[in-house]
Amino acid sequence: MPVPMRDSEGWRLRKVAASLYGTGWGGRGWVVNRKWALRARGRCSGRFLWGPRPREWGSPFSDPRRWRWQRLTGRCAGGSESTLAPAGGRVAVPSTLRVPENRNGRSPKGQDGAGPRIQYLRSSFLKKHLEKMTHWFHRNPLKATAPVTFNYYGVAAGPPASKICSDLRSSRARLLELFTDLSCNPEMMKNAADSYFSLLQGFINSLDESTQESKLRYIQNFKWTDTLQGQVPSAQQDAVFELISMGFNVALWYTKYASRLAGKENITEDEAKEVHRSLKIAAGIFKHLKESHIPKLITPVEKGRDLEARLLEAYVVQCQAEAQEVTIARAIELKHAPGLIAALAYETANFYQKADHALSSLEPAYSAKWRKYLHLKMCFYTAYAYCYHGQTLLASDKCGEAIRSLQEAEKFYAKAEVLCKEYGETKGPGPTVRPSGHLFFRKLGNLVTNTLEKCQRENGFIYFQKIPTEAPQLELKANYGLVEPVPFEFPPTSAQWTPETLASFDLTKRPKDDSTKPKAEEAVKPVREPDTRPQKDTGCSIS
Repeated sequence: MPVPMRDSEGWRLRKVAASLYGTGWGGRGWVVNRKWALRARGRCSGRFLWGPRPREWGSPFSDPRRWRWQRLTGRCAGGSESTLAPAGGRVAVPSTLRVPENRNGRSPKGQDGAGPRIQYLRSSFLKKHLEKMTHWFHRNPLKATAPVTFNYYGVAAGPPASKICSDLRSSRARLLELFTDLSCNPEMMKNAADSYFSLLQGFINSLDESTQESKLRYIQNFKWTDTLQGQVPSAQQDAVFELISMGFNVALWYTKYASRLAGKENITEDEAKEVHRSLKIAAGIFKHLKESHIPKLITPVEKGRDLEARLLEAYVVQCQAEAQEVTIARAIELKHAPGLIAALAYETANFYQKADHALSSLEPAYSAKWRKYLHLKMCFYTAYAYCYHGQTLLASDKCGEAIRSLQEAEKFYAKAEVLCKEYGETKGPGPTVRPSGHLFFRKLGNLVTNTLEKCQRENGFIYFQKIPTEAPQLELKANYGLVEPVPFEFPPTSAQWTPETLASFDLTKRPKDDSTKPKAEEAVKPVREPDTRPQKDTGCSIS
């Protein structure tokens, strides 16, 4: 593993960890070099490195109000005992920082008065700065589109028609900008999407709310790329195709927003709820497109494209599964009954298996990485289900069956570990990460191992039950916490569309296409998505 740069955050965190736990950088005790010192009072003149101590940490120091990590460049202003040690030596520690004596009147072993092994740093500080993420989501790239000007010279005969075209052009450009704007939130996205979709509805639906379509539906050609097949575009001269493709991107944005928000270092309960809600909204959009608008397309969808029914089904089910991951994390945090957690994990594993099955007939070159993710999560949450089911069996004094359930959890965890490696090596759309290095993965491994060891100890001392050869059947049904997509509807036609406005579009003045002249292909530039790697690692922590 490469050693981080001396001025990097990772180097400083390793410095703290080594000082606390006595490994590296000088051995046991609070050992620092000549550029580092800890001050309890006064103000150092060196470079600021660490912020103020939160109040809830408490302090063994005489001045509990603040403390700093500083790079020492001279005497500390207001201090009287700062001393520079030779290179590689110890810094003289002020008396206010001496280690309190223990009950026997002695300093803790290994300290010798050199400095405190501060206990509260072990929990609060390292938990905040060294703990990595507990969840991680795979994301496909956004769809890209060719520019659309909505300039209909001769057709848009009056000012109302020109105003509609201008508003369509600006609202579409605004919506495309928000897809890559990190400051965008769901409210901004909803307002921008509703503004564009309400104007676009005038190109699709008749104003008298009859089943007849608008005369402007086929006036404009729209071109979009595919999330799986890269920059190979599909084009249709149909406003419904534009409505579906843009709606698809809006749903993708909600999934990416949820992933980005979940990847924050210190996520709040409200933010966790926002992750949960965003994934349900995305599932609702995908479901609405699949059921209500895809059948309206005149040109059939090409196989393996984003708008094909099996891909939309995979997106819907994946969003439901990921939202349930948030529910499971919450249930574990609140220490709900193991039976409920096992049932939720089993339902989540089934969701991932269903999504993987929807993609099974796709070309492996495009779907291999995505399917590795779905299969990995299926094995992972099956292991979770067996683990917590084992806890339920142990509580029912069925220790032998509990051990067999935990052994099955170990087997699925080992499968997930292999899939983690394969996912990182598989080429295709999506991020390049190593899931096995994330805390969300390692945490389950420790839980399974510790629970199995506990069951084996109990069986060896108390129960003496025979371990079944067959794994217990997981016929678990969760009655609470199951995720359903939020119902979605496109906004109604904008009030700007009136019979007079529609009449000002004169299709008879539309210029005839000259098929003898070759047309230049419109370039579809890929979407330059911002770097949304979560802080500290790829994934998210739900607390």
